[in-house]
Amino acid sequence: MNDTHPTLLVPELMRVLMDLEGLGWTKAWDLVTQVCNFTNHTVLPEALEKWPITMLEKLLPRHTQIIYDINWRFLQTVRTKFGDDWEKISKLSIIEETDDGQKNVRMAVLAVVASKNVNGVAAIHSDILKHDVFKAFYDLWPEKFQNKTNGASLLDDDGCGSGSGRERPYPYPYPYPSAFLTPTRDHTAPNSKRSQA
Repeated sequence: MNDTHPTLLVPELMRVLMDLEGLGWTKAWDLVTQVCNFTNHTVLPEALEKWPITMLEKLLPRHTQIIYDINWRFLQTVRTKFGDDWEKISKLSIIEETDDGQKNVRMAVLAVVASKNVNGVAAIHSDILKHDVFKAFYDLWPEKFQNKTNGASLLDDDGCGSGSGRERPYPYPYPYPSAFLTPTRDHTAPNSKRSQA
């Protein structure tokens, strides 16, 4: 998920897997948390979207139910680790309850909870996520937090500008095909040379 905008992917994928494919919650959740990854692009609070529950209930009632279920199950895990520390639990909750009684879905929190990996777009950004924005989640799941600099981790360090174009081993079960990378490099090389002139 590239920032918080596409986070509805999580309840939609759960809905498809359970309601259309007939999987149980545990299997569906296992699949979702194996395929979802979250890249955060900004640490500004206004970019960490919060969607009103009243809007979601009206427009997407089944998705809202699934989000509540995800939150309840997640908070049971939190209570197992932290006990009844309600201040910490409320900070970790996907559902934010404001002083005036409004409820919002913290889309970034939903993305973190549902993702296998969480990263920023630069090392310093990833460190801010770990030690500030999502510190409580990093304390809970340090192994989730990584750094991938704008997807460039698929190329050797010197492959991002020196022209060597050597591929790193792809971190997933299948390699990035050379048939894709070579034409891409061939296409961008003239533009890079032109901009350096």
